Amino acid sequence: MTNEKTKIFEFPGNEDYKIPEFQDCDIEQIPRIVHEQIDEQRRFDEVKNAVLLRKPLMTDFAEAGKVFLLAYYQQSMAEGYQSKHYAVYGVDVSQSGELMGSGLSLLELDESNHAKGEPPFVQYTRTQESSRNQGLAIRRLIVLNEANKALFKMPLTSGMFASGDQAAEAAWQHLVAKNFAVQDEHGGYRFIK
Repeated sequence: MTNEKTKIFEFPGNEDYKIPEFQDCDIEQIPRIVHEQIDEQRRFDEVKNAVLLRKPLMTDFAEAGKVFLLAYYQQSMAEGYQSKHYAVYGVDVSQSGELMGSGLSLLELDESNHAKGEPPFVQYTRTQESSRNQGLAIRRLIVLNEANKALFKMPLTSGMFASGDQAAEAAWQHLVAKNFAVQDEHGGYRFIK
């Protein structure tokens, strides 16, 4: 008997893979667990102000669950330094309504609220222990990339993930192997599709 789980998300063999289309949803249609996850992350990041940028998005992977995307303009204050970002939260929810994981990408803004010129980056991506090793980190990165391309016309980068974060490293390496991303000279990654 093995402990291997069936993958929720198997990366297709072709390079032309597209995620299911984004659908607009009303804020009232977003499951409570999504709001709770975003609120928890905002408290952790000391976000002082957040304004929804647009109607929430959702992509439906049928029996493999849904990913809800909420994009915000937000300001935070940490250690006396104010930062402004466009933040895209991606939250994976199972068909039964359970949290499977979440991620956050940030696009840094200057004092005039314009993009600083650097592409958006992954602040974090986490998969619930009960949903690990099922391809969700890869799926979440792909969905966040598509959302950032749609919203900001820029592909997603890995940012600086903590050294020793083997799950993040493995997900990005898988994307490189499938020709969806490349690794730069500093060890970071960026989507090319």
